[in-house]
Amino acid sequence: MARTVEEVLKESEQEFVITFEAEIVGTTSLLMNKFSELKMKGLTPEEQAEAVAHKTEDGTLYIPNDALFKTILNGARKRKYGKSNAMTFFAAGFSVVEPWVSLGTKKYDILAAPCRIPPKKGAMVMKHRPELKNWSAKFHVNIDKRVFNFIDKDRIGREIEAVIKDAGLFVGLLDNSPRLLGPHGKFVVRSFKRV
Repeated sequence: MARTVEEVLKESEQEFVITFEAEIVGTTSLLMNKFSELKMKGLTPEEQAEAVAHKTEDGTLYIPNDALFKTILNGARKRKYGKSNAMTFFAAGFSVVEPWVSLGTKKYDILAAPCRIPPKKGAMVMKHRPELKNWSAKFHVNIDKRVFNFIDKDRIGREIEAVIKDAGLFVGLLDNSPRLLGPHGKFVVRSFKRV
């Protein structure tokens, strides 16, 4: 029986992919601020927070794939592989498997904080955002061995874990995190293993 081009490509791709499972735990609260086209003026604090929460259809809170990917990518910023910045390699050979990463809860607190709209120039207004004080997330990452072929196969897991740890310490997740000079969204790695 002849195989389709897609089956051949998927099979050859699997040859080059290593998958790891990571679990992270927040050390500071996680603050959400999803883009919303709603006008916030006149909304209650609960309505404002609801509008900017990352939620699935059933109400489960989540971390968007691109936010987690960019956090880990920026965690690689401090590393060098030869003369090249590690971010180049992570951009090409690293991916988060899940389209969104569940936080396993539907509940959040509401953080009220003054901010400028538009940023830096606008008037001070009170903004209400969803805040998770205790949070954790489990997700999977794929590594393309063709991109990371210069790292010994026994060491690649430790290298990826180290970058995720750096991301939790120096970059953080979502709104008002260390990359934005804020205190929220910091995390540590609870577990990291090859699957």
